[in-house]
Amino acid sequence: MKSKILLRCLIFFTLIATSCKKERDTTIIGKWISTSNYTEENGNFSWRPTDGFSQVITFNPDARFSTFIDMPTGSGTYTYDSRAAKIDLNYEADHYGTVPATVTYKIDELANDRLIVSSFSLSGNLQFKTEYIRHD
Repeated sequence: MKSKILLRCLIFFTLIATSCKKERDTTIIGKWISTSNYTEENGNFSWRPTDGFSQVITFNPDARFSTFIDMPTGSGTYTYDSRAAKIDLNYEADHYGTVPATVTYKIDELANDRLIVSSFSLSGNLQFKTEYIRHD
């Protein structure tokens, strides 16, 4: 009798474990389009739509990225640190006039369909935030 109860419990727990929905790991890899910017105006920060000047940024699996706003605006390599919630964009020189530079953004939110990054001054003050939607 005990073995039948044990067997039923084992089958029940196996069914529950295998039927649970598995969450897909959220990844920064993909194409993202900016939808709004959180900027300061008259001493107050507020969200404003990008109004036709959306930035497209693509993060590739090989740690390369490219940006585009009506024309290519830069490319290079990136380093994403999920534990520190930051991403470093290492821009490379190109024939469009981009000079080598590293830009660091704080990742405020990364979901399957939404990304929000923040930029801070060297003194630690918020400069702006940008919201992106995934467009794969």
